[in-house]
Amino acid sequence: MNAIEILRDALFVILINWRQAIRIFLVPLGLIVGVFASVMIFGTLSVKIDGQTVQVPSPFLFVLFPLFLFLIFWPVVAWHRLLVLGEQPTGFAPTIKFKPVLRYVLNLFGLGMLISLLMLPVMAFIGPMMISELDPEAISRGEMPPLKFFIWPTLASLPALYLGIRLCLILPGAAVENHVGLSGSWDYTSSKGTSLLLIVLLAATFSIVLQIILSAITPSLFEAPQGVLTVFQLTQFIGQMIGSLFVISVMSTMFLVFVQDKLPN
Repeated sequence: MNAIEILRDALFVILINWRQAIRIFLVPLGLIVGVFASVMIFGTLSVKIDGQTVQVPSPFLFVLFPLFLFLIFWPVVAWHRLLVLGEQPTGFAPTIKFKPVLRYVLNLFGLGMLISLLMLPVMAFIGPMMISELDPEAISRGEMPPLKFFIWPTLASLPALYLGIRLCLILPGAAVENHVGLSGSWDYTSSKGTSLLLIVLLAATFSIVLQIILSAITPSLFEAPQGVLTVFQLTQFIGQMIGSLFVISVMSTMFLVFVQDKLPN
């Protein structure tokens, strides 16, 4: 299966499973909103120091932060399991599975740290080049940085994206409790070099085009009271959700094809 077919099938499984997607993501998103509201209310404490009242983080945050992480990755793991294992959500929420979610979070953070460390030499080389393109006087006048300022980080991100897609099979593996490891993920994708680069470029293009389309068709001139989402912000959020769902679906499809030698359901 080539890159186009993987991306096509990843998009297709979203379209045919949109009802399951709503059941998997709706309740966790509602709970995330509740966590945000709790942070606004209970996130800080008023403490008097030297006669002055200051706001300090509440100990309650130590409970909310892991809860927030769980609510984010709980539906992600459920979506992986739906696409790879065919595991359907029960009722109006995904089945709670703490161990796969914990392993998924640990693998994701570990993968992020590994790629960040490997990219340090690249950023050490490109960072000064980016800074040299800046004109402090132009910035003070409110002018946009030159195009080269945005080209350098884009070029620097390509090796990170390539490493990420070579190693990303550990994430759906963690979700379905089929641990492949970094070396296993690298081996499974070793003969797919051109296809993987094409997947990265086309998936990134899809996400960018989706954001542009939503921005173009959404009325962004409506003013809303402070703290209330505008129509524009809401559609941008929906676009980011769809883009993220597409990326997760691509990883699940890659896992099915490369690791299990199967075709998507």
